[in-house]
Amino acid sequence: MSSEGASGRPLRVFLTGASSGLGRALAHHYAATGAQLGLLARREDALRALCDELPGEHLKLVADVSSVEQMQQAATAFIERFGVPDVVIANAGVSVGTLTEEADDFAAFETVVRTNLFGLVTAFHPFIAAMRERGSGRLVGIASVAGIRGLPGAGAYSASKAAAIAYLESLRVELHGTGVRVVTIAPGYVATPMTAINPYPMPFILSANSAAHRIARLIEQGRSYAVVPWQMGVVAKLLRLLPNGVFDRLFAKAGRKPRGLLPTARTEAPASKNGLEGPKPESGGVSMAIEDVVVERRRRQRFVAKRKGEFCFWALIEGERFPLQDLSIEGFGVQVFPGFELDKVFPFVLRRAGVPDEVRGRARAVNKVDVGVGALGGLLFESFEADGRARLEEWLTAHVLASATVPISEKDATAIVSGPSLI
Repeated sequence: MSSEGASGRPLRVFLTGASSGLGRALAHHYAATGAQLGLLARREDALRALCDELPGEHLKLVADVSSVEQMQQAATAFIERFGVPDVVIANAGVSVGTLTEEADDFAAFETVVRTNLFGLVTAFHPFIAAMRERGSGRLVGIASVAGIRGLPGAGAYSASKAAAIAYLESLRVELHGTGVRVVTIAPGYVATPMTAINPYPMPFILSANSAAHRIARLIEQGRSYAVVPWQMGVVAKLLRLLPNGVFDRLFAKAGRKPRGLLPTARTEAPASKNGLEGPKPESGGVSMAIEDVVVERRRRQRFVAKRKGEFCFWALIEGERFPLQDLSIEGFGVQVFPGFELDKVFPFVLRRAGVPDEVRGRARAVNKVDVGVGALGGLLFESFEADGRARLEEWLTAHVLASATVPISEKDATAIVSGPSLI
């Protein structure tokens, strides 16, 4: 399969998770070859910016891969515009640290599995019958080396990627002899905003562009399974051969991805009639009640408010000093304190380790989650004094730069802080 489809027409590519990271790099790669792209993601603003950068005319598809209805509508829109795709790349995925013992990680487990596993099914399903009838096509699933063995602190992610590898193998056998090839790609580390906050070494890390070029070549070859880069494939094979006792001792104290990076709840908004865009939450986020716990979803990226295991941000509220659990330009999380009441507005003073100045303002309590050893409260900013918001953005940008484990520029860090949630 070259950059051209049947009869010399442009290659048709349907790509999920297109708005950032590896998906964005794949979009640039295929657009440069003259392909016709259906670019799908949840963030319309990011998709619009991507389409403005790419040569050619492409279809922007705003949908959530966990929604069967939205994905069916997106697929229909693609077929009506370009016809049956030659390549479907199910790239959408999320990664976050999780611990089974933490009650507030249940939502994260569900989100990771629905996105990383069920998102493959919803991406492929609408096209399989037509591809089978045509007798050609590529169904490409982006798995991960993390699915080879379970990694501590990443139970949801490792499990979802292991399940993805098994699912893709099942699908490959089901479609054997039909002309439709199933390609499983298991990347190692790729330098994206999502990996920039990993607090551990990442051997053989690739730039997103380099990974995209290698993956596209493997897709063209129709490889049934490949690890990118090949060096990580060797590492993965060695890890698989390790006896459990040896593996356990080696990885028990390995670095772990931060928890708390995902929204604490999912909200499912129906797609519009054309399947391209659904309703959006207000700028302050969406809150909803589940039994006696109120949870909220932030639209901005939140960050673990620690560095090297030590708290580095604090809030002074009602005369008491509390270490922050997480922080974003939208709000922060703290242990629930005396006087905490949902919907109450609290004056606050934020301070950062090693910095003499402070950020003042008012924040509303919108979230309370029982975590077994107390409760965590979430507050959304209502207002700042003076240049407080700008100062907070500077703090967070510096925090991202200091915490990043792959090289990123200050511009990249600012985009991570001020942009929408990476997941």
